[in-house]
Amino acid sequence: MAEEVKDVKTPSEEPERTFTQSELNAILGDRLAQERKKYADFDSYKEKAEAYDRQVEASKSELEKAIEERDKYKKEIDAMRAENELRQLTAEVAKQTGVDASILRGSTREELENHANLIKNAFGQTRYPSVKDSGEARVPTATKEEILSIKDDKKRLKAIKENIELFQKG
Repeated sequence: MAEEVKDVKTPSEEPERTFTQSELNAILGDRLAQERKKYADFDSYKEKAEAYDRQVEASKSELEKAIEERDKYKKEIDAMRAENELRQLTAEVAKQTGVDASILRGSTREELENHANLIKNAFGQTRYPSVKDSGEARVPTATKEEILSIKDDKKRLKAIKENIELFQKG
């Protein structure tokens, strides 16, 4: 009971449609027109995007300049603070040790105190100027002990003569 169906067409039996060049051009033209219509505003969007990018770059440059300037001023302020702290520290050490602040060198309290001690040890005895009756002041070039410790007699006598006020009684 199988019936045969002869009029049924299979897809492979359908004739293939062919287009003329003018039909193909018309189809492609319609398709291109649709696509161009989609992107008709592309140039204006592109211009707006480029303008925005330029604006962002300009503001970024201004921001970077402001940051650099801020950093520069911050460094200057930090340097001024450090100088001020060192000046105060030097004044404190000078007051404690009795050494003039203008000759102290160092960047920490310990360095300043060590330098002050070196100065005090090197110039342990304060040399006061002797004043003659005429009002001339002359600072001794050596202490009495230093002069007396000179081994060469001629040099010792010369030093005594130059600093006679150290050997005169009062």
